[in-house]
Parts: sequence; structure tokens; C-alpha cells
Amino acid sequence: MPTINYEDHLPHHRQTKRFKRRDGIDLGRQTLNGWTHATLGHLAPLGSAMRAEVLLADELQIDETPMNDLDPGHGATREGRLWVYRDIGGGTCYFDWHPGRGAGCLLAFLGHDPETNTIAWRGTFHTDGYGVYDAVTGAHGLRHASCLAHIRHKFVELGDTAPGVTLPVLLHI
Repeated sequence: MPTINYEDHLPHHRQTKRFKRRDGIDLGRQTLNGWTHATLGHLAPLGSAMRAEVLLADELQIDETPMNDLDPGHGATREGRLWVYRDIGGGTCYFDWHPGRGAGCLLAFLGHDPETNTIAWRGTFHTDGYGVYDAVTGAHGLRHASCLAHIRHKFVELGDTAPGVTLPVLLHI
């Protein structure tokens, strides 16, 4: 049986061509799609358990990373976001794909109830300077701790313009 390789982030139609060329195996794209969806179905309870475990944390590191996504029928890719939530204390990570990076993505993960405009999760975010985090924390009484690497970068950008300020801060970091 061929090994389906996802580390190259190849769509199934390209993988079928590779199997044919490399191994002489003629697999249809629909077969690979079926295998993938069946596997995801079996793994769904594990994903739900990991999400629940991450939401038990008092502190989360959160980031949203751009990633191209195939847009079937349009012959092109679109940029989506892979949201990553990491429990700082336990180290468990949860990955959540969304086609965008708006506040709705974050709110959905945190258990936002639109009727009461409340969030089930309580704690502190550790994030970069993306404005959605400040908006969500401000509107829902959460705490936001900025990422020290991003803060450091701002002081590095100042460089020699204010060495009396930047040098002590950079040495402290």
C-alpha cells in the first residue's frame, strides 16, 4: 500500500500523479479523499479532547499563521489561517483552520455565546500585536500579555536612535 505523504502539503491530485510516476500505482483522487475523510472521522474525538484540554488552561499562547488553501473550481489558491492554541503549562497544542483571521475565529474557539455575548474561557492570552486580540480581551474582560519577542523587535527597530532606552531594555530581555 502506498504511503500518503502530507508533509509536502500536496493536494490529492498531485499525490495521485506521484504514485503513478514513482510506484506505478493508479489511485484515484476520490480514493485518497475517502481515505483522508475516513481517517479524520476516526481522529475527530481525539481532536475534541485536545481542544477541551487546551481550554482548561489559564494561559494560552495563540497565533494565526497564513497558509494557502486550494479553492476548488476557481483554479487558484486563497490565503487562509491556521490558528494555533498552546497551553503554556501542559504544552498541548490545538490547530484550528479558518479561511480568515477575524475575531469570529478566536471567539468561536473560546466558546463565545452570541445571545449573551459571553465567553466560556477565562484566562490570559500571550500573542503578537494583532489587533483582534486586544479587541476580544477588551470586550470580554480577558487578559492579554504581549509576546516578548515582538516587543523586543520594536526596540531593535529603534536601534541607535535612542541607545539610552533601547540598550537597557534589550539587555533585560
